[in-house]
Amino acid sequence: GFNKGEEGGDGSNKGEEGGDGFNKGEEGGDRSRKGEEGGDGSNKGEEGGDGSNKGEEGGDGFNKGEEGGDGSNKGEEGGDGSNKGEEGGDGFNKEVEGGDGFNEGEEGGDGSNKGEEGGDGFNKGEEGGDGSNKGEEGRTGSIKGKRVGTGSIKGKRVGTGSIKGKRVGTGSIKGKRVGTGSIKSKRGGRVQ
Repeated sequence: GFNKGEEGGDGSNKGEEGGDGFNKGEEGGDRSRKGEEGGDGSNKGEEGGDGSNKGEEGGDGFNKGEEGGDGSNKGEEGGDGSNKGEEGGDGFNKEVEGGDGFNEGEEGGDGSNKGEEGGDGFNKGEEGGDGSNKGEEGRTGSIKGKRVGTGSIKGKRVGTGSIKGKRVGTGSIKGKRVGTGSIKSKRGGRVQ
């Protein structure tokens, strides 16, 4: 199979079927070039493999547009959630669902940043937690931001105005699960 259009052989050239897959358009082999099926997925447009490049399905998800893998880059589904736009994982970046909630717009986690639900409540706009900051639910005393608040107190469960980071938000708040319009952030709040 040293030349194109042949079937069988070592697959040294394009258009061959079987072989080591050193060139594009081959089926099977080690997938060293684009357009191959099966193999280690070293290049784009391949199916299966280690997912080292974009557009691959399966693998370790080192690049964008992959499905499955460790979620090291944006647009992946599953994995550790190291980048934005991922679903599941540890939630290291914005718009991740689930995880430890290290960034804004995440659901669940330790609540280290604004707009998260649940967690330890270290930042504004969180629900539950230890009440270390304003706008949290639970706890009493001198910390502003009670469960039902009005006016300029940001982070109320039922709030008004420009509170950003609610579960059901509006407008330009990035990473909201469900958003509309230009009013940012109400879970079920009314705009004043």
